[in-house]
Amino acid sequence: MAAWDFRYFTQSGILRAGPSSRYVAFAVEVQGRDDISVNPLYFTLVLSDGSAYSVDNGRFGYWSQPLQATDVPAGGHAEGGILFLVKAGVAPAKLVYKPIQLFSTTNVVVDLTHP
Repeated sequence: MAAWDFRYFTQSGILRAGPSSRYVAFAVEVQGRDDISVNPLYFTLVLSDGSAYSVDNGRFGYWSQPLQATDVPAGGHAEGGILFLVKAGVAPAKLVYKPIQLFSTTNVVVDLTHP
């Protein structure tokens, strides 16, 4: 998994975060060594204080190419944007991808504290 195009914002069009919140957006790519199901709901953003946030699907239209739920064949990939509504003032620490697979508990973690 790779993440790039990292952004913070509090408003975009009619989207507005609350006074103690902000949006964090990423572009992500998931590559399949084996056949894999990809879904934006499999991502969690963990902040430096340990709090964890799921993808904000209510703001799906922020990206021109949002990450779509899809099945990726071995050797293939899926990419697109994801968005989280988190508390303001706390830095993102890691992005966790945990696919739901019948016989696997593979988690992929991207450390966001090191470039």
